[in-house]
Amino acid sequence: MSVDWNTAISGWFTTLVSSCIKFLWNGGKSKIKKELTQENSNGSNNAIAAETIENLNIYLSSKTDSSSSTHGDSVNDVVNALVNENEDIIAFNQVVRNNENAVLNAFPFVVQQYLQKKKSYGISQNDLVNVGKLNEKLESMINQISTQFPKKFDECFAKLYINASWECFLDEKFVEKASACYRNNWNDQNDFSSIVKNILPKLQNTGDYNVENDCSRVLQIFWDSLNRDLQYKIAIAYYWIYIDSFRKKEYLQKQFAAKIYEELGAQNVVKEMIKPELKSSFANIEAIAEKYRLKKEWVKEQYDELHHEINLDLDDFART
Repeated sequence: MSVDWNTAISGWFTTLVSSCIKFLWNGGKSKIKKELTQENSNGSNNAIAAETIENLNIYLSSKTDSSSSTHGDSVNDVVNALVNENEDIIAFNQVVRNNENAVLNAFPFVVQQYLQKKKSYGISQNDLVNVGKLNEKLESMINQISTQFPKKFDECFAKLYINASWECFLDEKFVEKASACYRNNWNDQNDFSSIVKNILPKLQNTGDYNVENDCSRVLQIFWDSLNRDLQYKIAIAYYWIYIDSFRKKEYLQKQFAAKIYEELGAQNVVKEMIKPELKSSFANIEAIAEKYRLKKEWVKEQYDELHHEINLDLDDFART
């Protein structure tokens, strides 16, 4: 019996090549995971879980990122010490020492590992003790890095809220620890504008008191660094919180609203808020008053005053 070797070999060869490629690919991934596990060997306390593709990608990108490639090992050492329940605060401080700049270069990654570890705990007594230890180490690390590099810390902290994962950095405990070390050394209005642009829609669209508190906790940190335009933009976004009688004074969002309206002047804020609608010659005074729960007479006064100013400006322009 004759055999068609071309046909036989073609099928066999294709299968062999496919198997080899699959074997090499799986072996390569296993090797990466093995190395990753070895670099972060603390059992269940690993900051970077080799099985988690998302964290594997973060890890690999941190290795190839030009800004942190020379500090990859030291950052991983800090992260492992941070989340390792058997690493006490004294030993942890030793790991952080002289690695402050490396931590700042990878600050979003380091903070995310803290948040991931904190989220893994339950409410048992042992878990609560471990959360306490974790928070103590976080606070110590932030104190160290902000003391060594105060301006860079402020910049890195502010830029967390421009980061693609900015919402996870609203975490109350993290913000509490980090804000205590923020010293207004960063004054880039473009960055602040991006932060406000991210946070305000979340504040306005949820109606959740906890979310409003989280957003307020961050915005109040940067408030004194913001220009007037950004401050007014925030104040207008807080209008309904400010006038809502159902929100208790103990809530952070209510306290922040009261602070900014007192500082800017409530009438000034409301004038800025309704000005775009009053600019039209056909503005519906009654509808605007009803919409914002304002007295119609007062809104009419603002309309007349605004259009008087507009007419004066037009007269000046005509004379020139």
